[in-house]
Amino acid sequence: MSDKQNTMQPLTLAGAYSYKAPEHIKIEGGKIYFINQNYSIEVSEIRTHKQLSQWIYHLTGKPWVTVEILNQFIENIYTYRDWPMYEVEKPWGNLSK
Repeated sequence: MSDKQNTMQPLTLAGAYSYKAPEHIKIEGGKIYFINQNYSIEVSEIRTHKQLSQWIYHLTGKPWVTVEILNQFIENIYTYRDWPMYEVEKPWGNLSK
C-alpha cells in the first residue's frame, strides 16, 4: 500500500482532546430526553444527589445505556441543577482548627 492510499492519521493528544462525543441527552421543557430512545424522565424527579444515584442505578439496567450516555446524563443533571461537579467533601472536617 502506498502512502497516498493510507488515509488513517495517527491520534495526537490535541486530536484526543478535540473529540466531541455525539449528544445522547437533552433537557427541554422539564424533561430529560434520551436521544434516539423512546425514554424520558421528569427533571423534577431528580432534586437530590440520592435521587440521581437511584436513577443512575435504574438506568444501568437498560440494555441501551452506555457509559457515555450515563456520563452525559450526570453532566446534564449537574449543570441543570447548578451543582458543583468536582467539589471535594472532607468527611474529617477542617483540620486547620
